[in-house]
Amino acid sequence: MPDETRYNQNTESSAFSSVKTPRARHDTGTGSFSIRAAAGVTHNMSRPVLAKIKLMISAGAAKPAPPVGPALGQHGLNIMEFCKAFNAKTADFIPDTPIPVVITAYKDKSFEWEMKSPPVTYFVKKAAGVGGGGQRPGHEVKGTVSLKHVYHIAKVKEQDAGSLLSLKQLCRGVIATAKSAGIRVVR
Repeated sequence: MPDETRYNQNTESSAFSSVKTPRARHDTGTGSFSIRAAAGVTHNMSRPVLAKIKLMISAGAAKPAPPVGPALGQHGLNIMEFCKAFNAKTADFIPDTPIPVVITAYKDKSFEWEMKSPPVTYFVKKAAGVGGGGQRPGHEVKGTVSLKHVYHIAKVKEQDAGSLLSLKQLCRGVIATAKSAGIRVVR
């Protein structure tokens, strides 16, 4: 392909050994590396992706201070635009609910962001009515949750985009998370 830059494996090892190069996808059979994948070009080649940023932000509390500001600023993204949009979208949420956010930064300094449901540990602790998990999981029981709670938590987590697990597998994961937090699951 004439528009794709290719480097031979031998030239990268000696001449550029001190230069940090991005991880590249290895083309099988040709003996060369493709820089297109390392540059962050998407599969449909529509817009080049600069970075995927994963953050955990409390609902309605996005500020340009750490961790949001530095994470977005180092990629040259508009921090205040994200903070205003996130706070507006999470205004109706319970305050201090941790919301996982995945921000896709593009080379043209634009971005898209996606919210996911709060972590399972947050739901389990809320259902058990405890502030924190047990100090010695398996030995100390900090609280209890019912199987009904487990089912409802799994249903919420099932709605996350990209969840390829069955509801039964999600329930098992919720039970394991509860056990590791020192919370007993009862019938």
